[in-house]
Amino acid sequence: MGIGVNIVLKKEHAPEIEPQNRVIQERARGIMQTLPYKRLPKRMRTAMIQCIMFWLNNIPREDQNESSKEVIMGDQILDTKMIWKIPFRAYTQVHDDNDVTNTMLQTT
Repeated sequence: MGIGVNIVLKKEHAPEIEPQNRVIQERARGIMQTLPYKRLPKRMRTAMIQCIMFWLNNIPREDQNESSKEVIMGDQILDTKMIWKIPFRAYTQVHDDNDVTNTMLQTT
């Protein structure tokens, strides 16, 4: 299948793109159902969509031998241990220490 240009007018459908958008929306809804929040801040929604797109682009579909990223960028090994030490929807507890300990002053 060659690369073509599709021109779509306002309020017109793009049948090649809509199934891909539906996959992204379904995954986002699935993740949101697992979260304990009623609403997500815009920054968190953006991070969730970036996470979804990262994995969709790096994992080949059933009918493909290569992922989309491999097709465009060439062979690249995905090191999942380095990329996702803490997954997007993981509950984490963060401690904010008000005492500054990383100053440039000489310690005795």
